[in-house]
Amino acid sequence: MNGFWWRGKGGDTGGIRWMSWKGLCKRKEDGGLGFREVQNFNLAMLAKTTWSLLTRPEALVSRIYKARYFPTGDLLSATVGNNPSYVCGSLCAGLQVLEGGCVRCIGDGRTTKIFHTPWLPSEQLQVIQSVCNNGMEEMVVSELIYEETRTWSEVKLETVFNAQEIELIQKIPLSSTLEQDKWMWLFDPKGMYTVRGGYMRLYDQVRHEIEASRRRLWQSLWQLRTPPKIKKLYVENDEQRAPNM
Repeated sequence: MNGFWWRGKGGDTGGIRWMSWKGLCKRKEDGGLGFREVQNFNLAMLAKTTWSLLTRPEALVSRIYKARYFPTGDLLSATVGNNPSYVCGSLCAGLQVLEGGCVRCIGDGRTTKIFHTPWLPSEQLQVIQSVCNNGMEEMVVSELIYEETRTWSEVKLETVFNAQEIELIQKIPLSSTLEQDKWMWLFDPKGMYTVRGGYMRLYDQVRHEIEASRRRLWQSLWQLRTPPKIKKLYVENDEQRAPNM
């Protein structure tokens, strides 16, 4: 693909490759051309399939996959195993993209277990880390809520959780309409996972840090009202780029 982009006139593939494919796949504000990196884009699309299975457990395909690949647990607890099928491996690959950004949005709290389930609205801490005592494995979030006033029980919170977890829990707004709990994606204002959002999440995890001043330079460049070929020429002649043969 890199050879196709830098090919010479008449379809000649022997042109000079002024930038590697990895460099071309950087965002424009990072000095690239904003192309999609194929492997990460494929993972983001696999995650979309996994998201559909996670948010629609009543669907026929979701029930079939559950019976086949994780009959005794849920999708989040599914593992690849020793000899996984192509489908199982693909679902687990998509699940890795969702990890760290997929949490439960608390409604009535009756279908979300307190322990071993991501429901804290924080990128750094999503699963309760406090000790799970005997008899607490099956406790659900609704047991921490006063049903009459729809507020958190401070007594129960202080008994079970540490200070950091209590602070995060109290930030969760409680609805008076008693909606069912659902899954949400932390990195989207509407809480919905998208392929673009998943790809940008993967990109941010491996992106090269560049100086803020240089990022502003690139942002200004791409906002200029000049033909794209002029901007492309600047990229090719960037003094910090070396030819990649």
